[in-house]
Amino acid sequence: MKPQTKFAIVLVAAYGVFMLWWFLREDAVKPSAKPPIPAATKAKKTAPIPAVGGKSAASSPGNFDFAPAGRVVAKPSTQHIQPGEIGAFKPYLYPGGKPYYPGEVVTAYVRVPSMKKNEALTVNQGGEFPRMMTQPGETVQVRLAFTKTEPDTPVAITSQDGGLIEGGQRSTAGVLDATRQLAFAYTLSNTPGIHRVTLTTPAGETKALQFWVGPPLAMKKMTQTK
Repeated sequence: MKPQTKFAIVLVAAYGVFMLWWFLREDAVKPSAKPPIPAATKAKKTAPIPAVGGKSAASSPGNFDFAPAGRVVAKPSTQHIQPGEIGAFKPYLYPGGKPYYPGEVVTAYVRVPSMKKNEALTVNQGGEFPRMMTQPGETVQVRLAFTKTEPDTPVAITSQDGGLIEGGQRSTAGVLDATRQLAFAYTLSNTPGIHRVTLTTPAGETKALQFWVGPPLAMKKMTQTK
């Protein structure tokens, strides 16, 4: 055996003995497979992730729900204006007197809860009822009283600028009762601005209820230039 080979074997053996002695030392740090988990960490529970979406039907106030995207969803109304209530509604007075309307006279009895308004509205020359102030997402009650259209006649009710007729419809048809009247609820959207609801009879006459959502527009002051 060559001296170089003997020297290599002795060197390897000495290294092995040294490593064995190092590993068996009492004060040597033994490697761990994974660090211990603190007791506080073990006892800690993960908090549940909040559900995404709006309120449920059981917890929603008023006559509407908030869908997951914040959309207003109208529900069937159980608070219609009753025939015996309309005598207490205050007639809306136009400046300068009642305007002339050539078509069928229709009175709209409107209840706006947020404004504590119960008013009897009549149309102007253009077939438009006076504008009523409302709040976003509010539900208003309407009772229509026709004078010429026969009982059992359908009347088309359509939301033109957002909001929903009760039951979640943008457009529906009501039927006049024996007294030529029809009651429904209308839920406005959350978008500020004008909301019109048109009423059309088979004879082709169309009238429009008008609701304003949110604060009124500020009037600009007019100044005269010299």
